[in-house]
Amino acid sequence: MAGGRSKRLQLDIEKPLLRLGNKTLLERSAEAFIDSSVNRWLVACSRWTPGTADFAHRMGYECIMTPGIGYHEDTLDLLERFGRFISVNADVPFVSGKTIDMLITNISSRSLSAVVPSAIVDFNLSDQSRFSGQDGKEYIWVGLNYVTPDPDTDYLSFDDPKLAININSSEDLGFAENVLYNGARLGTLYNNNR
Repeated sequence: MAGGRSKRLQLDIEKPLLRLGNKTLLERSAEAFIDSSVNRWLVACSRWTPGTADFAHRMGYECIMTPGIGYHEDTLDLLERFGRFISVNADVPFVSGKTIDMLITNISSRSLSAVVPSAIVDFNLSDQSRFSGQDGKEYIWVGLNYVTPDPDTDYLSFDDPKLAININSSEDLGFAENVLYNGARLGTLYNNNR
């Protein structure tokens, strides 16, 4: 999913084209699929991300255009066109092929969303990222989903706080870069929370 307007980012660059380390966020998402058992994946762009679509084509990534109305509307558009699918938001840089394959292993007939328990996350996140599960615990959306027509969604919890990092601001990008190069710090935070 690489078609959002990125209004919160307030930079003159499309979010999927931001560089984290030596790769764009789009390249990081693409590598996650390449390293997974998925045999076909597409970059979902919109009228808001023409540079991303252009970059995707230059990289040899298959690209499809969505209406660009909003995340949920674009997801429904893709569901109508392709049926059930796995989505990864381009702004969650630490989703890996292993993470995607773990989600695939747990697929049933219902929609499935990857989450992280907020109790293991020791850094600031937007309140939009958090929700209360049916078990009464607070979770954070990862941005990795198995999308089906079923209105009910199951959750698959991952014990990796890096998966909760979502790039919505230049501060988020700086934090992600710090985690990328100093990952032990986040692991230490995680171990202290256990």
